[in-house]
Amino acid sequence: MPEEENIQLLARALDHFERTGKPDLSIIADEVVFDLSRSPFPDAGVYHGIEGVRTWFQGLDDAFGKPHYEVERVEAQGEVVAAQLRVSGRGPGSGIPVDYSFVPVFTIRDGKVVRIDRYDTWSEALEAAGLASNPE
Repeated sequence: MPEEENIQLLARALDHFERTGKPDLSIIADEVVFDLSRSPFPDAGVYHGIEGVRTWFQGLDDAFGKPHYEVERVEAQGEVVAAQLRVSGRGPGSGIPVDYSFVPVFTIRDGKVVRIDRYDTWSEALEAAGLASNPE
């Protein structure tokens, strides 16, 4: 079942990030589109390719140190996976605590992430991705 394989791929990538503090770029397609244009943070924009993903994660390190991600819920259909993530951490310079959730929607083809779209809410992400609607 492709849904389960895609969920497992993302779970392994999140585990890799938690252990190393670095993204697992081996699962990212060369032509990936990382759309963070809906983000409320200063890094909002659309990033292209592996270098774009690498650049965004470097900014994340600078702002949040080593954040912790917790998967709150997941929904998958075919090549699309929505995952509500809770992020917690502490600003390395300021010491200000960070705790928020967001919903990236991953599009996965042939074992590689080809697109990531960021949404603020579960319902917004599911609607945009064309997944079955679940209550928030």
